[in-house]
Amino acid sequence: MVRKRLPGRWRDYGDGPLAIGKTGLYASSCRLFIGEVMQMAAKVALLDRVLALYGPETGDARHALRDAIADGIRRTWPAKPSGRVRLDPNEELGDAVYVAIHRLTPHDDAQRALKTEAATLMVQLGELRSLLRAQAVPSVSKPLMIALVSWLVVIFLGFSLVVPANATSTLALVAGAFSVACAMFLILELDHPFAGVLRIPSDPMINTLNHLAKEAT
Repeated sequence: MVRKRLPGRWRDYGDGPLAIGKTGLYASSCRLFIGEVMQMAAKVALLDRVLALYGPETGDARHALRDAIADGIRRTWPAKPSGRVRLDPNEELGDAVYVAIHRLTPHDDAQRALKTEAATLMVQLGELRSLLRAQAVPSVSKPLMIALVSWLVVIFLGFSLVVPANATSTLALVAGAFSVACAMFLILELDHPFAGVLRIPSDPMINTLNHLAKEAT
């Protein structure tokens, strides 16, 4: 609508700012990470519930589970956005939970079924953690970013040379450059989903940990 209202000589210089499709791709990847974190939180809560139904002899396993989740939150979501993110699992704490479950001695069919379910959930949690680690590998190439920035600089420089020197064209160029800069910022931020200013929220895991602590009291 705005383009139709401009004088004819201003409508002959192309369609304006460039659309960077990779931003949408990274946004979809971000939603995928959020879904996997929510799955992990749900499985942790279910595992704790299964252990609680098994009986009081799972106290050590539930305590080890809380320690493993708390450590995972600290490693994945450091207190400072600029802190180091460690997606590699703490094998010692994870093994402690699995060993505690393996040492359970069922006394009836119900406990045997619960023990099997708990072991299955532990394997699934390990798979989700490994999947998060594999998918969080940065994929933006520095040479590609340098080439892209250089290309955009040349394009906007060319626009500034051919458009009329007036307030409307200047405002359009500034708005276009700002939009492209925001898109570049989003690409770089979403390429590190667990660090930086924009990162995957830790609320699902923290809420689950608080629930586990509440159930233990």
